[in-house]
Amino acid sequence: MRPENKALLAVVLTVVVAVGIVGAYLIATPRATTLPIPAGTVLLADEARAWVVYFNVTDLDSRIVGGWTAFDGAGSLALIVVNGSVAKPSGALLHCPLMTTWAQSNGSIDRRLDPGPHTLFWSAGLCAQVSRIVVTDTIQVVSIGT
Repeated sequence: MRPENKALLAVVLTVVVAVGIVGAYLIATPRATTLPIPAGTVLLADEARAWVVYFNVTDLDSRIVGGWTAFDGAGSLALIVVNGSVAKPSGALLHCPLMTTWAQSNGSIDRRLDPGPHTLFWSAGLCAQVSRIVVTDTIQVVSIGT
């Protein structure tokens, strides 16, 4: 085999291996679109801005609980729960005074829910920006009695 063919083969193999590694990572990393959202789930910036979950609560004594760590962001990152099935507000970053930046921010949610449909989304893209969110405590609906 000629030297230039060996070099081309090495480049092609390197690209194939790199694509395989990235593909394996994307397949192995959970992408949550329903509840519960397991600990270890990673949402990148674009995913956090577009992410929304619709769910229904039937129990009178329910709460939504969970926790996360966010990296390289600005503003106040939160999970927003809205009663009813609604579309997440769209548009560019809203005017948010006194927006601070941070390298790492921990957050949690523990909120009582009324029976009925609900919409859950991140404030990313509204009054917050973030490069990555890692769910640290499973985000789920639990019964207060348990």
